Amino acid sequence: EGLIRPPGAPAGAVPGEKASQGAQKLMIPDELFPKLFRSSPIGLSISRLRDGKCLDCNESLARLLEWPREELIGRGLLELGLPEEIKKCFEGDGKGVEDGSQGEKPTVQFERKIYTRGRRIRHIQVHLDLIEWAGEECVLSLVQDITETEQAKEKIKRLNDELERMV
Repeated sequence: EGLIRPPGAPAGAVPGEKASQGAQKLMIPDELFPKLFRSSPIGLSISRLRDGKCLDCNESLARLLEWPREELIGRGLLELGLPEEIKKCFEGDGKGVEDGSQGEKPTVQFERKIYTRGRRIRHIQVHLDLIEWAGEECVLSLVQDITETEQAKEKIKRLNDELERMV
């Protein structure tokens, strides 16, 4: 089943994460978190910050990257085609950090093109949060494929340019 929750994590708590005031009011039951993680249509992973190794991920991320889920676990994020910013965003001057957290750990969001295992180009939107999980600093990654949206934007721009040339 994977490493959804470290041993000894309190019932209803996201692994290792300190609950905010809002989260304290809406606790996720132990049996529900793994189901949400696994069934999400958005690619999800939990990776160690120090080495980028994937500790767990869902099938949506595996499909997006064109890797079997079992082969993703234990691999470094950079091996998988995910941007190097994943680690860099949480180091140094915090460039790229959108910090509306009021003293909490930063949240990072960005869009990039990546290559899948099958060498297909995908446009992705990435949302990263630092979490403490099983006593280690980890990154919770939410990865959404926005390829079709980006292609539609490019087509609209091309059609608008053609229309302007006609006028």
